[in-house]
Amino acid sequence: MSRIGQKPIAVPSGVKIELKDHSIKASGPKGELSWKYPDEIAVEFEESSLQIRVTRSSDESRIKALHGLTRALIANMVHGVQEEYEKKLEIYGTGYSCNLKGNRLLLNVGFVGRGIDAKGKAKEAQFIIDIPKGLTATVVTAAARGDTEPAKL
Repeated sequence: MSRIGQKPIAVPSGVKIELKDHSIKASGPKGELSWKYPDEIAVEFEESSLQIRVTRSSDESRIKALHGLTRALIANMVHGVQEEYEKKLEIYGTGYSCNLKGNRLLLNVGFVGRGIDAKGKAKEAQFIIDIPKGLTATVVTAAARGDTEPAKL
């Protein structure tokens, strides 16, 4: 019995769910996602309780795995159309730091092998990363303080 697959998925009020021909479509304030789930899996949306339930056709090992996978993917879809994706990064190390300049992220992360330029001088040990359009970055703590408090972005 899949423990993950048995758990119902709570659907927030701003998310709309559509089921049709073994496919599910989730629409919300952050976008729209759709996915065709396996034929061995059944998905039901209870509008009264705003929950999605995932069931399987048999107890075969492969179908049990698909059961939990399907439930997890649908839960991720529901979450993804409701909230933006967020990744937090912590940098540990003495002297390590991170800063934002316009749409560029500047990382000072030690003596990273950046090589030598054409004039024989060592290149600066700073990574400069352009932030793509549509993404945002914020620096919470600009500099790491030893091994106990990291730089956070």
